[in-house]
Amino acid sequence: MPQWDLYYAGKVAGLLKIPLICLHDEIFTSKNATEFWRRREKDAHQKACATIELSEERADYVRRENELGPDHKIFVIPNAPAGTSERLKNFYYHEAFDIPRDKILLLHLGSTRSPKTRHLANLAKGWDGPYVLVFQCRATHYILKDLQAKHVHCNRSVLPNSGLNRAVSSASIGIGLYDTDNIKGGDLMMGYASSKLGVYFRNGLPVIFTDQECFRFIERHGLGICVSDIRQIPAAADKIMARYDFYAKNVKAYFNEKLNFDLYTKPLVELLKSF
Repeated sequence: MPQWDLYYAGKVAGLLKIPLICLHDEIFTSKNATEFWRRREKDAHQKACATIELSEERADYVRRENELGPDHKIFVIPNAPAGTSERLKNFYYHEAFDIPRDKILLLHLGSTRSPKTRHLANLAKGWDGPYVLVFQCRATHYILKDLQAKHVHCNRSVLPNSGLNRAVSSASIGIGLYDTDNIKGGDLMMGYASSKLGVYFRNGLPVIFTDQECFRFIERHGLGICVSDIRQIPAAADKIMARYDFYAKNVKAYFNEKLNFDLYTKPLVELLKSF
């Protein structure tokens, strides 16, 4: 959470004499925060009864940077949907956009604000092979308004969780693009904190992600391909499709062992019951 939110939440918790648990969905480092607010953040965080982090790496970083004592409870809960990994094969996007069923869908979830998104959409307009690019987002950002074409589609429908799982399962590969030109400290620890990664894996999709250190576990564990250039995406998709069952099997096993939300929340639930 932003430092000022944590600071004022701590003040309210102190006044009402209620427990405070800090959830870091964003990490602010000294490079993008003033010392004044860093000090306030540390003071408030040290008074919290527990912390929720999205990966072990982020937990270690926050414990060190905010000078949390060894007795401070940190619960690591991956940013992933509940349930086990399962792909419910269907043709949701094919039917929504009248895409031939033999086309292979590459899905990009979430924000379309990154310049890389426009670059990808521009490239996809010229694809003449089996791939079609679909964006699932809450609103079509201006950079996409003129880019929808035969091989590029954008779905703005707000979907409930079950509907999102069905939609994602109709794609074959998930796409994750991150800025490598203006990386902030917290971005270097994105990894499991990427919500789109958790959704892709929950629905059994191998992925193509930006080549950053925090995502290289994807290739180490056979979960997909990392690319340093967007133009490499079709070739990466070819590689995945050539061994699709291999990648899909790895994704399912990895999610169920490392990212299963239900398994990681049990200790936190026990703490909440104790209040």
